[in-house]
Amino acid sequence: MQRPFTSAKLVTVAENVAALAALRFLSEGIRNRSAVEPALILVHGPTGAGKSHLIADFLREIAVGDVVITCTQADEWRGFQTEEAERFFQSAADSDVVIVEDIHRLPDRYAALLATQLDEWRRLGIKVVMSSLVAPAKLPFPSFLTSRLAAGLSVHVGPLSFSSRCQVIVRKAAERKLVLDEKEQLALARRCRSAREIEGELARLELAWRTQAASAGTEQAAETNDATLVEQIIALVGRHFRVPCDILRSPARDRRVVRARQVGMYLARQLTGLSLSNIGARFGGRDHATVLHACRKVQRDIRDDPQLNGVVEDMAGTLA
Repeated sequence: MQRPFTSAKLVTVAENVAALAALRFLSEGIRNRSAVEPALILVHGPTGAGKSHLIADFLREIAVGDVVITCTQADEWRGFQTEEAERFFQSAADSDVVIVEDIHRLPDRYAALLATQLDEWRRLGIKVVMSSLVAPAKLPFPSFLTSRLAAGLSVHVGPLSFSSRCQVIVRKAAERKLVLDEKEQLALARRCRSAREIEGELARLELAWRTQAASAGTEQAAETNDATLVEQIIALVGRHFRVPCDILRSPARDRRVVRARQVGMYLARQLTGLSLSNIGARFGGRDHATVLHACRKVQRDIRDDPQLNGVVEDMAGTLA
């Protein structure tokens, strides 16, 4: 029996239903350890269409038992040396699933290596899920790679229609326990063009509402405000480093995930009055020592890395 297309996080709309169905079918096969096709799914669509939400939903579906998952962002490979790329592929060979986001950003010099690995992953029975701005035929890669990508299942996720944006607003507002009348919902749908923009607007509305509650001056309201600010920090850091909020709170230890999580903890320590233990709890139940280590590391790094210092300052200014 197929699972119903529902999720605590993802809103099913006309634009993503085909991609969601494909990913759910694949996740069923992975969890049941059955031989399912396709071996590769490429989800493509414009920025803000919800590709990252779909992949995060897919990860939640398969993150059970002993399923081994390897995740990467294609633009991370720009800083790879050939040896690092080869080590990544070797570690991926022990996975059940490989996730590669933003494949359109893959450096040209790794096209041949990836094509070879796709053949090897298929031979080993490893499932591959990728995201891209465009379909395989439009990717700026040699035909030996695009033909392999096109051999998988390519599913399009279109920009949200006005009706779909309204659906997302109703669902996401309810999740945040925000009460919006019909006029406010329609105005928000006209103003926002993507799920990402909707999330940002609702986050600001929620923060404004909680800030008003905090203005009463009670200690409980102040703590709620700080907790809300931590959620805003997690969302902002997640968007910047392109890491889903759920993954930030998960045990994942990928370099990009660890960096994003440490910056988030540092900002939470700087901008809220929450204790180290309380901050750690909101980052997936981590202890105070982990938070303290993260804060000290980011503090050292921003002294030596002007680019990181600028990023952290910009984030703090946005949240102030």
